[in-house]
Amino acid sequence: MKRNTRKKLVFIHGWGINSIIWSKILKFFSKNFLIYTIDIPGYKKNFIDASFEELCDLIKKKIPKNAILLAWSLGGLFAIQCINQKKDDFLGCILVCCSPYFIEKENWSGVSEKIFLQFENRVKTNRLQSIEKFLLLNFIKTKNCVHKFKKSKKDFLQKQYIPCKRTLLQGLDIIKNCDLRNSLKNIDIPLLRIYGRLDFLISEKCIKNIDVLVKKSKKKVFFLSGHAPFISEKEQFVSVIEKFSKISFK
Repeated sequence: MKRNTRKKLVFIHGWGINSIIWSKILKFFSKNFLIYTIDIPGYKKNFIDASFEELCDLIKKKIPKNAILLAWSLGGLFAIQCINQKKDDFLGCILVCCSPYFIEKENWSGVSEKIFLQFENRVKTNRLQSIEKFLLLNFIKTKNCVHKFKKSKKDFLQKQYIPCKRTLLQGLDIIKNCDLRNSLKNIDIPLLRIYGRLDFLISEKCIKNIDVLVKKSKKKVFFLSGHAPFISEKEQFVSVIEKFSKISFK
């Protein structure tokens, strides 16, 4: 019987949209990887009142051993935390448009707390509208921005379970308060960081801040993408990950 040599690739989504966000690219990975998708607690069921650490424990229970984590934005924070809890369980990590600390502070480039407050207020008023706004911002400044937004809205939002307000606010709170800079610095398994040059959340200056923390990691910045390069430059995104896997996990 032929031994399956495909690596396990685990996808963790970001804020506002569950694992359906990966639905258009999974088929490109299925030939070379065993695919797993994990939903952050609350994104397919009712709200779960738990701390960040407790949510990480729930996520980690679903991750197979010796897997490569591929995590987007908020999902990247969970990936960093899970790896730091028990790094020997993981083969590698791919962080997509993720900062270990999203908020702007002295000597650290990030997003102002005012913007997060605006998002929180929007969620409290109209949660669906807040997700639509976030989805639109993923493509701001990119080519055919409106077309990408409308297509993504049809492909993802209209087909997914819409998280409740408490789940969305919980996610924003995690993004606003989690400082995992030291945790990211301690990751010593193969690490690939992917960014979009036009990202509204992670600036070029922020990327340089992160470079200092993880000097030995691999990095790819997609020139034509914002916060969702796996949508804006799908084929190139797949190619970068396959190349990273071949080099890092021979």
